[in-house]
Amino acid sequence: MANPTYLRFIDNEPEAADAFRALVAKTTGAGALDEKTKQLIFLACVAMTGYGDGMMAHIDKILAAGGTAAEIREALLVTVPVGGIMNVLKVYDAVEDHLAKVAPAG
Repeated sequence: MANPTYLRFIDNEPEAADAFRALVAKTTGAGALDEKTKQLIFLACVAMTGYGDGMMAHIDKILAAGGTAAEIREALLVTVPVGGIMNVLKVYDAVEDHLAKVAPAG
């Protein structure tokens, strides 16, 4: 589900939105780290913001790059010592609900 505020930002500021999307694509594409690893890092960073809805596209990219539900869950757990359990709990239901839809066996 797309964030309505983000969609409004795209509509109102298309050049800035394009620049933002280009930055995300550049920083998460394959390089010294493969795309799956970068997406797992990105997911963990987004989890620290407590913004669960923003994670769904990245979960899909992780799975498309060969990642598993177990890797996604572990990436979230790795954030707990630094960011605290509350940040993970803010996104936990959204992640689990999305994984149930897209990776039911995981």
